[in-house]
Amino acid sequence: MSKLLINEQSFLDTYTKDRAKLTADSILKEFEGLDISNQTFETAIELGSNFMYHFGRTNTEELSKFIDDNQVKFAENKFKAFFNKAFKLNLDVDVDFEKIRTEVLDNYKLSVQQASLFLKNIGIEDAYIKCFEKNAENLREVSRTFVKDYFYYTDQEIKPEALSGKHLYKILKEMPEDYDNVEVSFRDNRNWKTENGIVVLPKKAYMIHFDKYVDLINQHGGGYEISKLVKDKEFFKEIENDLKMGYKPDLLHPIIYKVGLHPTKEQEKRMNNYEEELTNVPKQKAKNIIKNNQQ
Repeated sequence: MSKLLINEQSFLDTYTKDRAKLTADSILKEFEGLDISNQTFETAIELGSNFMYHFGRTNTEELSKFIDDNQVKFAENKFKAFFNKAFKLNLDVDVDFEKIRTEVLDNYKLSVQQASLFLKNIGIEDAYIKCFEKNAENLREVSRTFVKDYFYYTDQEIKPEALSGKHLYKILKEMPEDYDNVEVSFRDNRNWKTENGIVVLPKKAYMIHFDKYVDLINQHGGGYEISKLVKDKEFFKEIENDLKMGYKPDLLHPIIYKVGLHPTKEQEKRMNNYEEELTNVPKQKAKNIIKNNQQ
């Protein structure tokens, strides 16, 4: 690795630490008087999710303060040098804001890591932190299917902005009414309320796809986690590639195959058509899928 690249990584690490500190301060202020004496796995998931939500958001004031505090030199719309406080040296770099966004702000894996450190620092038990990390891992896996289904059914242009700032409820409203390839619901959907004349959307969502279960618990509304995830370039590149390769949902007619009664002739006909549609799945596996989803 060249000296310049080493310097740039040091710069990104410095920015990450600064961003994490600002985020932690913001969360503690938001949850003023936070009491974790009766913590559960939900405590870890909610606080971790809120941390990730704020970690990826910044503004001009915060960036200006970072520049001042670290003696950053800025030219030609790029960061050109900064003062490394550990080594007490000015280091040359060549970093634009897009790299900061890609490597730090929109980096899902890094956000999870920083959220885990935050949870540990405020006294969340290791077992609950592991629950948060596993939940974040499952969210990435389940969302890989859910996001592809979203673009498949809505015919929207394949870009992260299509899901930007959208609560999970709003995403579902854009999809077919009978969609359930990924099971999505809200555990607090009976607690709808208004604040200052604005409807407050549910804050405790969950998603299920085959053996993967995900909790989405966020003070700002359960489901904004997906809006955060699609900004990750590596993740969204996978989505784009799969859709370009002709992706189709796992179950094209999921409701019929979950009916517990004996199928009608029309249902049998549609199930036979469905089996033919699974062109990329071996015939025996297709039969197993249909059989399992009739139960």
